[in-house]
Amino acid sequence: MKYWFSPFEISSETKIKLNELGWDHWEDEKLNLDKDIFILYDTPDRLAYLPTENLILGFEELLNKYNQYKLIAIWRLVKPNKLHNNLFPDINPIEAIQIKILIETHKIILDSYLNAELISEVENGEIDSFYNRRISNALNPNSVIEIVDLIKNKEKYTSEIESLKNTLQNSEKYISEIEIELKDKNNLFNNLEFNCELIEKDLNREKIGRKNISNKLAENKKLLDSAINLNDENKIQLTRVKSLFNKLFRNSNNDELDKYLSNQLNLPVDEIDYDQNKLQIKALLNSYSKSLERAKKILKKLVVLKNE
Repeated sequence: MKYWFSPFEISSETKIKLNELGWDHWEDEKLNLDKDIFILYDTPDRLAYLPTENLILGFEELLNKYNQYKLIAIWRLVKPNKLHNNLFPDINPIEAIQIKILIETHKIILDSYLNAELISEVENGEIDSFYNRRISNALNPNSVIEIVDLIKNKEKYTSEIESLKNTLQNSEKYISEIEIELKDKNNLFNNLEFNCELIEKDLNREKIGRKNISNKLAENKKLLDSAINLNDENKIQLTRVKSLFNKLFRNSNNDELDKYLSNQLNLPVDEIDYDQNKLQIKALLNSYSKSLERAKKILKKLVVLKNE
């Protein structure tokens, strides 16, 4: 198993490619000499994405701290798309300007890189001993013109980016307003939902009240029907009594009357006293009449309750 360690912050893209090669990252700064550990470095211009302080510190550690370990350049492990003369990676003119200034003011950068090239693991290849010359060549007039064009394009793109930023800010403001409006509508919806629940409870209570009223009315209707039935029954009885009374006095000399009265009064014919029977019949008629009056009063009360 091969391990890698670097005094520089390695890009995520490079880490992915190293994993694909089967190399594991040795995270402990205390390196184990018994392990197959390689110290990774790269050309200064390919590390120009780092802050200047980190770049300088990395090359200082590479020269003074890790020169006794096995070193290998990242670009030799992960071949870049463009190689200068099929040997070394091309140098971008913009990065060349940046690195040229740095190696003029901090010579340890160039010294450390060249020293690493001398002791690094190079298989059938040449060391990058003319790196400084390659930096200078990257700054030829044609490259400077390219840089100027890039700067112009950058200004153009900067203007477009600013316009996009303004559009984005306006969009964010509009989205914020929409969110506020949606929040207000959501609160309104919650209030409406709460009110609907209250109305539903009121309706349920009203339904229960109506049901109670309906039950009460049904009970009253039963009483009314009973009174009406009682009234009808009394009428029938009264009609019978009147019929009997009329028949009695219309047929006072009829033999059939004696038999009829005997059966109705449960008396033998020879014991019937017409005067006394007439009083009994009148009393019976009066009794039924009183029953009818009571039925009428009950009926009147129930009609009043029903109207209420």
